[in-house]
Amino acid sequence: YQKRNAIDRAAGWVSTWPVVKMGVSPNATTGGIPRAPLGDPHQRSMNELIGYELTTRGDSSATIDDILIESGHLVARYLVVQSKADRRKRQILVPTSRATEVSWESRIITTDLDARSLEEAPSYRGIEHFDEAAEEHLVAHYERFSP
Repeated sequence: YQKRNAIDRAAGWVSTWPVVKMGVSPNATTGGIPRAPLGDPHQRSMNELIGYELTTRGDSSATIDDILIESGHLVARYLVVQSKADRRKRQILVPTSRATEVSWESRIITTDLDARSLEEAPSYRGIEHFDEAAEEHLVAHYERFSP
């Protein structure tokens, strides 16, 4: 995408390639990783986030397994994570809007959530089970833990 966008800009064309933005704070850090000279230095692949650690207030952590993207707007809505402390080995969804910082160098995404919010989050059983009612239930759960 970056190379194609650079070619389009150089030719004075309007790019037709979508830009996927993750719902993180504009103050998110990049960790000082050197960047390639070509392309947008703030544009990264969503695939890079798979395997990152997700931390909460209180040092609870989880591993990012996948990302759910709203197809109509190409916006990352939820991180599919597995808590390291959860003995049930279940996956849960964490809204990307709860991310407060990304450290590309350390491979860590920090959230404004506490450990209890992950422990009590409803299980994610796959996209085929994630309908409007399930999303409403999930939103209600995280609203209980708003800062």
